[in-house]
Amino acid sequence: MKAIIIEDVLPEATMIKGMLNNSFPTIEIIGIASSVDEGISMILRNKPDFVLMDIEIMGGTSYDILASLRQYSIPLDFEIIFLTGNRRFDYATRAFEYTALDFLTKPIDTVAFDKAITRVMERKSSSQLNSAQMGFFLEMISSSENILPNKMAVTRLGGVVEFVEINQILYLEAARDVTIFVLKNKQQLTAYKNLGYYANILVNHNFFSISSSLIINLNELKSYDHSQKLVLMVNGIQLSASRRGGQDLKSYISQNPNLEDKFRTKLMEFIRKFLGKR
Repeated sequence: MKAIIIEDVLPEATMIKGMLNNSFPTIEIIGIASSVDEGISMILRNKPDFVLMDIEIMGGTSYDILASLRQYSIPLDFEIIFLTGNRRFDYATRAFEYTALDFLTKPIDTVAFDKAITRVMERKSSSQLNSAQMGFFLEMISSSENILPNKMAVTRLGGVVEFVEINQILYLEAARDVTIFVLKNKQQLTAYKNLGYYANILVNHNFFSISSSLIINLNELKSYDHSQKLVLMVNGIQLSASRRGGQDLKSYISQNPNLEDKFRTKLMEFIRKFLGKR
């Protein structure tokens, strides 16, 4: 496996190279670049399997490298691990989360580094999907921070990455250290990240935690029976809220009239159907 390091601080580049050599001796480091132009040239010349790149480098950022390659229709079919130590890139961190791209914060933690490299080596995703992830990532970086994406990339067990339309998610359920996505079409995806990771992404998409192990899409909520702590989704699935989660949901519904109106409409539809059958 061939790797390139793009880092303009020589001691840090040397440290990263040493970490790779010590833990992953089978990886061939074919070059170290320190600027945007040098990074572009090295990638074009060597066609690496993956690149470790610092975000802020001489001549611009690593995004400039990717954007330039994409502009000239060069396939972004290599894996990338981004490195960042600058909090000005908080929005980029959000983009990493939506696109399921790996990133490490400086100072680099050895355990996190080894896990990220291992994921890259085990990944079975196609070059086409890598390009799709990169394209989605660059779109997020170049768009307004106020625009919420309508999809997200989910890394499944085994390393396969799959794009999911956020409005198609019915609910998410924790299962130890992994998360199960339950979609409206009844498909289930098991993702290797924990529930808290995805809760942080979906908090602005009208998702709500009804217990420590369940997050629901409020757009798919049909009714809530607080006396039974029973949550009914529009497709008929019933979920149980915890005592605290149920109280929080009750408070949220009472503070959001649109949800209450929605429930009243559903109730009236049920009553009309019931009376019509008598």
